[in-house]
Amino acid sequence: MQVLEGITYEVTNKYKKSVEEYQVMNSENPEKGITIITHWRSGKWFITPMDQDEVAYLQGCFDDEDDLEVTAFEDHAMDYTDDGVSMDYKWFGEWTDEEQDKLVEDFEDDGFFGLEEIGFTEGSYECYIVGGINIEEA
Repeated sequence: MQVLEGITYEVTNKYKKSVEEYQVMNSENPEKGITIITHWRSGKWFITPMDQDEVAYLQGCFDDEDDLEVTAFEDHAMDYTDDGVSMDYKWFGEWTDEEQDKLVEDFEDDGFFGLEEIGFTEGSYECYIVGGINIEEA
């Protein structure tokens, strides 16, 4: 398939368990935070390459089975992610084991809302399809 500028494509992961979301949550202390990594079985996005750099990037990921950062595209929209298979946590700043355990518990009980209730704010968000993509014109 040849990717063209201005055309919307339906993009899905080629292999199971190959979608990763990275959500940074910043604490009230700007030197501390957490990145929550969710691994999904599958997902679907609508991506419209808006310039030749985006066309080349999408085409290259399709042709070479490279990882695709969905959120790198100016015009992207998630349709769904399905069946979260695991979560990982990356900490930045100084955290005790007890603080980490408490934050993971708060997150697992109440999701992002639980972290926001105790003063965390959303930071950057990135989403990747790892190891190959399927593309169809939408």
